[in-house]
Amino acid sequence: MQFRERCGEKLTKDSPLFRQQFDRNDSLDVTHPKPLLRDGVITALDDALLRSGLKIAAHLTEDNCFPGKERKEVGMTKGFRKFAITQMAKSRMDAEIREKLVGHTIGIATHYIRYSPEEMLQEYIKAVDLLTLNEENRLRRQINELAARSDRFADLEGQIKDQEERHKKEMQEFAKEAVVNTINQMLHNRQIPLPFIIDNGGLYKPNDPTMPSVAAAGKEQCNKFSIEQLKSMTLQERKEREQLLKKNKAYDLLAEQQNFEKSLV
Repeated sequence: MQFRERCGEKLTKDSPLFRQQFDRNDSLDVTHPKPLLRDGVITALDDALLRSGLKIAAHLTEDNCFPGKERKEVGMTKGFRKFAITQMAKSRMDAEIREKLVGHTIGIATHYIRYSPEEMLQEYIKAVDLLTLNEENRLRRQINELAARSDRFADLEGQIKDQEERHKKEMQEFAKEAVVNTINQMLHNRQIPLPFIIDNGGLYKPNDPTMPSVAAAGKEQCNKFSIEQLKSMTLQERKEREQLLKKNKAYDLLAEQQNFEKSLV
């Protein structure tokens, strides 16, 4: 159609879809298109089949008095319709729409079934790949599907990564809570020696430079240590304990330790 416009033909709603061959240098021939009739379509199709090698020309012979009249396995024109119907059926296209698209009537159903152009187009799209002989359309669709699948994989990968980060943080919080609970239980059972104190969820020695504050241990932590543990401590550890008790004003425990020190003299 664009070629016809470029040659000078004025296309209107009444212009024939298919026109006979014309001389593009003849302005009168260009501007007065003649529609291509049924015989012209058959002639053009017959010529195309001969040129492509799909048909062998039949000539008049003694054995063949009617060349071109013998019945072939595939009809020259109806073969297109048969192919189209077969491919549409394979694509599971709606039967009524399929019949309408190939020019068949659907009987009394014509008076009851009304399909919109959009609905008929959606059904036709189902069979496009099977009706298209060129691989370009199928390859383009496959590329689009692979691109969409790649985007979905990228989204899933991002979601998995986010879940892994959340899981890691949850495990860290769980581990920290478990450590704190274990230490508190050990303190309750008096299983941790005095030189170690709890500060902000961590376990420190009083002389550890990383310990935030010795005084932060508080008197409550000091009360959890048993005087019996003094027997297993070194002199340096007992001095550290004594300083800790003084800073936390645990005078009862301090007096208890001082009495213990006197008993060793």
